[in-house]
Amino acid sequence: MNRSVRYAILGLLLLGSLLGLPTEGQAQQKTEYEWLKLSATYKGGDIYGRSVNMADTLRANKRILLYFFTIWDEACYYYHQQRILKDLAQMKEGQAISVWLVEIQGAPRAAIEGKVPYPDNSPSRGDWTTCDGEQAPYTIISDKNFAEQVGVKTYYLPTTYLVCPSSFYIDCYSALESKQPVKAMKAMSDLCLTEEDSPRDVEVIAPRRKEIGEPSPFSSFARSYSPITSYEWTFEHGTPERSSEAEPSVLWSEAGDYQVTLTVGNKNGKQTSSATMHIIDCTKGVNSFPFVENFDQDLETHPDCWHLYDEDSDGINWRCLYQEQLDIPGMPSPSELKLGHNNSVNCMVSWSSFPTQASFEGGELAFNLIPQSAYNWLILPKITIPSDAPAPTLHYSVMSLSGSDTERYSLFVSEKGYRRADFTHVLASQELAPAGRWSSRTVSLAPFVGKDIYIGIKHTDKEKVALLVDDVAVTLDGHYESISLVPSGDALSLYLYGVEMSILFDTTQATRLTIYDSSGCLVYESSHPQSGMSLDVSSWTSGAYIVVLQRDSERALLGKVMIRS
Repeated sequence: MNRSVRYAILGLLLLGSLLGLPTEGQAQQKTEYEWLKLSATYKGGDIYGRSVNMADTLRANKRILLYFFTIWDEACYYYHQQRILKDLAQMKEGQAISVWLVEIQGAPRAAIEGKVPYPDNSPSRGDWTTCDGEQAPYTIISDKNFAEQVGVKTYYLPTTYLVCPSSFYIDCYSALESKQPVKAMKAMSDLCLTEEDSPRDVEVIAPRRKEIGEPSPFSSFARSYSPITSYEWTFEHGTPERSSEAEPSVLWSEAGDYQVTLTVGNKNGKQTSSATMHIIDCTKGVNSFPFVENFDQDLETHPDCWHLYDEDSDGINWRCLYQEQLDIPGMPSPSELKLGHNNSVNCMVSWSSFPTQASFEGGELAFNLIPQSAYNWLILPKITIPSDAPAPTLHYSVMSLSGSDTERYSLFVSEKGYRRADFTHVLASQELAPAGRWSSRTVSLAPFVGKDIYIGIKHTDKEKVALLVDDVAVTLDGHYESISLVPSGDALSLYLYGVEMSILFDTTQATRLTIYDSSGCLVYESSHPQSGMSLDVSSWTSGAYIVVLQRDSERALLGKVMIRS
């Protein structure tokens, strides 16, 4: 079961809009219409010993409302007590809905009827088998393995899914909590497909970006009651350029953005979808310094030429904390709770327990967590350290997202590539990130002068909360002050107007302006920059660019801009 972990975040202000978080036990809908497929092979019995067969119910063209609950949860009991589930089970408009209540702890019938507590000292909210003094028109199942058998998740209470005859299901909690739940559920029910429908909701599933020469696996999502009979893929300038396979593999030999088109068909018709593949060139690596990454340019994914590796294959890997805050129910928004280093809105996060829900009260952030292990790698781009570098140094900041537990991590170096087996040099082993506060650290890269290297940060802890990493930099002289954050009173602003980039700054001490592409190559330099200057960037390739405005001999202003051609 979930465990609750609480800890204080010091020095952060809670805005008034954070009041009104979900009450305990409630779920917060992430995506209104996110269809998935389950296994409809469940066969079992209800609490009265009657047989239950999911496939037979769906074959009768019924929808199934799966309502996962525990007998002691107040939020779960609310919908039963307010007749909402009963009204849905007796709904006469549209397609019939069969309401299945699934007790996820395997409570006995007497506990479900409110006669005994289960487990110990967990009294039932009442009789779940009756409503308004009558027998409730539900199918009530007590099976702690039900969710696993059909292939769904039950992270929140109540977890509610509407299952269509085609075995596609959708989270329907938002319909239950609406002002007119029966009407809202009927609208969702009408989205179910029939045997006469052509495919719907076709989507290309692929990595957002890949490197030159790196195979890209493609698959697809499509809702169809009738079996899919055809796949027609077209890959712009890819190898191959066409495929009829369900899951083809494709590669590109040049950097750029390429169109991918997929047409899916069944006996009733076809539907087409497209996506854009961003192919990047990481062969050059980083050869201009300082190299700095603060993860604040693209808030949805990691920067180009960085690599993530999920060593234990549990599906949990490094992610942008900004996106995590948006995805975790109950989590304050990134702009309201800035967890990055120096109060930035983003950094990279690796979880040592899976967060199912969060809340923020009185300056204290709390998570419901499912224990797990974190063996996740965050790997920097290839870095070429010059042979005359006086003191090459890695700089980075770390924090344990907990008020009491440290998080373990190790640093490795590879001179071959970014595959797991390539990391044979240990920079630091079993380091501890401090609990609830950021720590800035440095490691010498002197043994690798004149070499091409990859640096890997491996999170190695388990059953805690999370490790945060931010402001990663590589310098040649060991001085990170020269690339510190924008000093108070100064500013560097970048604006794109069509093919022109305008550069504005307030400081009168600017002595040098340099611009680097995402691989660290110098693309522009000016020894006497003027505020308000503009550059023609029409010939520049798409991607992120780092702008460094030297303010004096000690510090500089940093900015990043994304150019899309």
